[in-house]
Amino acid sequence: MKFDVMISYDQRSGTDCMKKLFRELKMRGYKVWVDVEEMHGGIYESMAEGIAYSFIFVPLVSEAYESSPNCGPELQHAQTSQKTIIPVKIEDYDPSKDSWLSHY
Repeated sequence: MKFDVMISYDQRSGTDCMKKLFRELKMRGYKVWVDVEEMHGGIYESMAEGIAYSFIFVPLVSEAYESSPNCGPELQHAQTSQKTIIPVKIEDYDPSKDSWLSHY
């Protein structure tokens, strides 16, 4: 694996948290994939590579994450790729029972 952790977030709600988590993990010596550092080429190909080259997938869960057209497929790809998924809830929010996010 090229990266220890890939952080997945929605830019509307998770940017500040992503930056803090990114800095903390880097300070502790982890190799971290985030879009602002590693995005090259097409969004879907780049995200798929980030997932493939990372050991752990950390989605920063929020209402905006649930409604994002990119975050759902990204999380599902990480699951299909059998990555270790550690969801981090970044706001007081509970997805509905019918939500794809309620399974995580």
